[in-house]
Amino acid sequence: MRFKRAIVSLAATAALTGFAGLALAGEVFQGTAISFDAGANKLVLKNSEPDKNKVPKTMTEVTFDTSQGMVGLAPAPGDKIRVAYDQKGDKLVAMKVMNVTKQDLRKK
Repeated sequence: MRFKRAIVSLAATAALTGFAGLALAGEVFQGTAISFDAGANKLVLKNSEPDKNKVPKTMTEVTFDTSQGMVGLAPAPGDKIRVAYDQKGDKLVAMKVMNVTKQDLRKK
């Protein structure tokens, strides 16, 4: 019984630690890339998961300001993208942009 509790506790700690980076930003949005302009610090995503994302369901396209965030592998049209963001006034400011389609999960 103790062993099972220890494993559950370790798994919960690992999960919380892994998601800590996302928790620092206010919200998380996931969608399909429409366009990314690094020079203009502008990322446009399709709201392909309106039931999970915390933006109005009527928003079919969502624009993020990437000037303050870290962008991993550059988003290309059609890539699945996850954004940790904060809302500042009427702007959605990306803190982390993760390319779910192109990420390499293998450790080297």
